[in-house]
Amino acid sequence: MMGAMTLLLPLLIACGGVSVGPGDGTGTLPATTDTAVTDTELPTSDTYGAGIYDIDRLLQVDVTLDPDDWESLRYQARDFLDMLSGDECLAEPFESPYTWFPATVTIDGTTLDNVAVRKKGLLGSVEPGRPSLKLSFDKYEPDQRFEDVERLTLNNSRQDGSRIKTCLGYQLYADAGLPASRCSYARVIVNGEDLGVYVNVEPVKKDMLRRVFGNDDGNLYEGTLSDFLEGWNGSFEDKTELSDRADLAAATDALAVTGEGFVDAVEAVFDLDEFFRYWALEALIGHWDSYTGNRNNFFVYGDPDADGRFRFLPWGIDAILEGDEPFGQGRPVSVTGEATLPSRLLGHPELVDRYEAALRSLLDEVWHEDTLLARIDHAEALTGAYAWPNHDDGGWYDDTLDRIRDFVRDRRDAVEDEWAGEAPDAALPDPGDVCLDVIGTIDLPFETTQGSYGTQDTWSHGTSTWNFELDGEDVEVEVLGNVVGEYDGIGYFIFSGKLDVDYNVAVYGYTTRPELLEQPGTIPLDWSSGIAYLIVDADGNFDGWEVGAYLGGSLTLTEASPNRDSAWVGSFQLDVYGQ
Repeated sequence: MMGAMTLLLPLLIACGGVSVGPGDGTGTLPATTDTAVTDTELPTSDTYGAGIYDIDRLLQVDVTLDPDDWESLRYQARDFLDMLSGDECLAEPFESPYTWFPATVTIDGTTLDNVAVRKKGLLGSVEPGRPSLKLSFDKYEPDQRFEDVERLTLNNSRQDGSRIKTCLGYQLYADAGLPASRCSYARVIVNGEDLGVYVNVEPVKKDMLRRVFGNDDGNLYEGTLSDFLEGWNGSFEDKTELSDRADLAAATDALAVTGEGFVDAVEAVFDLDEFFRYWALEALIGHWDSYTGNRNNFFVYGDPDADGRFRFLPWGIDAILEGDEPFGQGRPVSVTGEATLPSRLLGHPELVDRYEAALRSLLDEVWHEDTLLARIDHAEALTGAYAWPNHDDGGWYDDTLDRIRDFVRDRRDAVEDEWAGEAPDAALPDPGDVCLDVIGTIDLPFETTQGSYGTQDTWSHGTSTWNFELDGEDVEVEVLGNVVGEYDGIGYFIFSGKLDVDYNVAVYGYTTRPELLEQPGTIPLDWSSGIAYLIVDADGNFDGWEVGAYLGGSLTLTEASPNRDSAWVGSFQLDVYGQ
């Protein structure tokens, strides 16, 4: 069975790896967003939005909308597995499932009527309790603004227990002289419910382009699991809706050049001097869910003032400053190279020297520990009282702040140690593909008890039968235990077993609608109502769980109740998605 299981372990694919600890109630998912450039006339001053994006300001944003609209909005979600499977995978940008709803919005005491509000995000959108939001002041009311902006982008910072990392990161991009959004903090209240602190991120629109580039008539693309590879260009979303994508094709062709002409070809389509600094900063701050680390969460802009060459902008940076990169095992912390551009650059020693120079420049000019620690203290003082309202965070808030501070204190030594001698070995395999196919099936009837999740007998509770086929082979699984229960408003389940090799395996999943687990019925595991992974533990010690594959299908309950220790009976019907 070893051959089939080796298919699973490499599948920490670019969609976002997740480290999972049994019984800890965690599982993080990267988030991105879809934005759009319009032709609306907006302010051109460098001071545009200065009040909205004042890092010393905590906005209070009260949103009131029809309760039925709020229920519809917060449960809208993308079908993740549908996005990354089938013949159309990467052929075009991921379609947005979100719709706009009318609302009344009050910001710091100023009320605006007929504001359009909708959900936003890629995988972060699965959280209905406090979804990321877009507010458009002028969609229904032309020329309506708050102060001098026409919209707000409010990110829930799902991966950040402190809620402050995004703004800390964008400040570092600004310190480094790199084009990036501005950011401030907002306390968000919807229909009277306090959702806590969000990050108010400047959207990448024409007004932002004018501010950072001095022009707005270049081609802007958003990359979400995107790269400059043959067959991948369709995955870039054209935000200007004016491009014939010839510039994307030129970038792809340049990166395919071999031999002496490679550097000149790439310099002609990318602003490499700026890219080295951008790339080095992504590594320095631990931005693994990025272009260079994960082919995700970025924009590229063909700047007319740079002869149309592409310049990069960061996005979705809420998982930085902790050093817990799911793709980092055995790889250097100070240089990433998952995507095609950095991977090809690493093959040229003279370009590695340019990268090192950019990295050392950032350490000298930007990475000032005392300044960064003072910013953390300031952000905590400004937002801490509102970060987790009426909510037991299980210590996540304080633990995250401790890890951020430790990261800031330790990062310089970690980076310099890697470059003390020869350049660290950052050689990576071909980036390959992110598209998924069904590689197996799991039919799993079971019996267990409600409320068993989080107990000491996670690996010896309940009964089940694994009917598991992978890569055309039957997989024998010795049942260990099955648990289910609610933790912090999320309904979790773990169904574990041992293989005939030294592996543990489990169906691990959760739903942000725990009431679905408390009544008979069928729950779609389609990454909207419920999420499921096949997780594996290679050493058999229950302490090294990693995502092995993604699961889609359904959970059917024939007996279920909200009462603890009541019978929980049903079956899973699952497809195993991999490469």
